[in-house]
Amino acid sequence: MVLELCAQVRRLKRNLTNAAWFSLAVAVTVLINPASSLAATQYDNPIITQRADPSVYKHTDGYYYMTYSVPEYNRIALRRARTIAGLAKAQEQVIWTKHDSGEMSTHVWAPWIDYNNGSWYVYFAAAQEGTPFNHRIYALSNNAANLVTGSGWIERGQIKTNWESFSIDTTTFVHAGKRYIVWAQKDPNIEGNSNLYIAELDGPLAIKGKQVMLSQPEYDWEKVGFWVNEAPAVMEHNGKVFIAYSGSATDANYNMGLLSAPATADLLDPSVWTKSPVPVFKSSERNGIYGTGSNTFTTDRDGTILHIYNARNYKGIVGDPLYDPNRAIYVQPLSWDSNGNPVFGVPTGADKPVTLVNQNSSKCLNVKNSSLEAGIRVEQTSCDHTQNAQRWHMINLKNGFYEVLSVNSGKVLTAPASVNDSPLSQETWQNLHTQQWQMLPGPSTWFRLVNRSSGKVLNVPGCKVGDGVDVDQSQWMKNGCQHWSAIP
Repeated sequence: MVLELCAQVRRLKRNLTNAAWFSLAVAVTVLINPASSLAATQYDNPIITQRADPSVYKHTDGYYYMTYSVPEYNRIALRRARTIAGLAKAQEQVIWTKHDSGEMSTHVWAPWIDYNNGSWYVYFAAAQEGTPFNHRIYALSNNAANLVTGSGWIERGQIKTNWESFSIDTTTFVHAGKRYIVWAQKDPNIEGNSNLYIAELDGPLAIKGKQVMLSQPEYDWEKVGFWVNEAPAVMEHNGKVFIAYSGSATDANYNMGLLSAPATADLLDPSVWTKSPVPVFKSSERNGIYGTGSNTFTTDRDGTILHIYNARNYKGIVGDPLYDPNRAIYVQPLSWDSNGNPVFGVPTGADKPVTLVNQNSSKCLNVKNSSLEAGIRVEQTSCDHTQNAQRWHMINLKNGFYEVLSVNSGKVLTAPASVNDSPLSQETWQNLHTQQWQMLPGPSTWFRLVNRSSGKVLNVPGCKVGDGVDVDQSQWMKNGCQHWSAIP
């Protein structure tokens, strides 16, 4: 079977684009080694890059409306499309920009879009210059039929909670004829950074009565980096109300927990809620997706409940993860267990990580010392498919070239401008030609990587077979020292 598959690859590759050939080669590798196969996703994940904290509203006009946080934290943007997949290419419209000073002047986070009694509302958190982490919750409203023009949005002021403290991540929902609000807030009298609260709404802009705490960080997985319960998202299904939420810092430790209550219960009674003692959705080392959380729910056209969340496709972050811009938005369908509870599965993406194995040495491309820093050389070393320093995302740039991104560091494989036999390094992505690689097919499932800038190929110098040999770029010499295979 293996020989026949390889023969078919050789026959087919003459008629395929390089991108299509690479996809076929990886697919054949998975068939050869079924244990390495990964779950597929029906969406081309991530659907949107450099956006986080997604909120989606499926409206009766046939459109999905989406808002999210932008890396600059300085504005609120909106897009709409007829399908979830269509949101990927939908035009983004800025509907509000931060103030120059005073309240709402910095760190605009997690806008949430809702429709209520003929008007649209966007709830969001923002702070003011000088106190960038002293957020409060605010709202915008608009009664226009077409939201994507960006006009007609009115500031409606602060949503007052029972006390003044750090408050973020608002979600609203209707249950049994009542409208509720759920959010994250710091209680000055409780250890930790934020807890989850619920209250009934009196109209769209005011809390009715007392707020009730539903959850606070208590398990270790909610306390890594920061003691956090935040980013609530609500759905009702199978006679239960579920609140998914996120815990820990927004790096690879960010993960999701779940609260549930009977749909017939008083949702303002904390005793009716059950909390999962373990995360229900978390980073996947195998799939190279990290920091899963800050999610929302909607349904596709056939009624399937979709889980929409943010994550990164690398683990190593230098500095505060809040300022790393590369969270992206992913979509996956939910499934359900025999007790009617959601099964989130594992995060999956279209650009699943691979190890790059040299044909001559059978060694893997590796970042020296598993470094997170730019400027560090890459080498060949004995393969260990569990090591993120040996795992790479091959990201199709849709221009005939690929970005080769380290799962470990988030840096990309970079060549010197044109120097022959010069070692390669990992560098911060700048969309340079020295960071773009073309895959040209070789024998069977092997290929060579050709640098766009220099025209030279990824090479093991001297055809050495030992560990620790710096990988360089060189003229094409038609040998196995310059052939590589992508192993999922």
